[in-house]
Amino acid sequence: MIFRIILGLIIFWMTTASLLPFFGVNFVLFRGAIFEPILIDESNTYLHIIRSSTFASMAFFGINYLRRKRPLSSVAPLLVFVSFLVIYAPVYLIIRGDSQWWEWATFTFMVALTVIFFRENQAEAKKIFLNDW
Repeated sequence: MIFRIILGLIIFWMTTASLLPFFGVNFVLFRGAIFEPILIDESNTYLHIIRSSTFASMAFFGINYLRRKRPLSSVAPLLVFVSFLVIYAPVYLIIRGDSQWWEWATFTFMVALTVIFFRENQAEAKKIFLNDW
C-alpha cells in the first residue's frame, strides 16, 4: 500500500512537471520543491519538449502500472513517447512563437513515426495473442 502511495505521488509530480512549463513555471523537486520561472526560447525549446514528453510518458506507465495494465508489445513504450512528443512539440513551438520550417518538418516526421509505431504495435499485439484462443 505504501508503494502505491509513493508511486501516486511520483506520478503527480511527473504530470505536474510536464505541464507547468506551458505556463512559464518550472517545478524543481530536488532543490527543495521550488517553483521557478522559465523562459522558453530557441536555446532550450527541445530540452523542454523532451523533458515534458519523458515525464508524461513515465506518468502514463505509472498509471498503467497502478491499473495493472502492462504494455502489449515492446514497441508500446516507443509509441507512447513519440505520441507525447507529437502532443508537446507543437505546443512549445507555438508558445515560443518564432519557429522555422524545419522544426515543423521534424514534427511531421514524428507524426509519421507515431503512425508507424502504432501499426507495428497492433501487428505485434496480434502475434502475441494469436494462439490464445
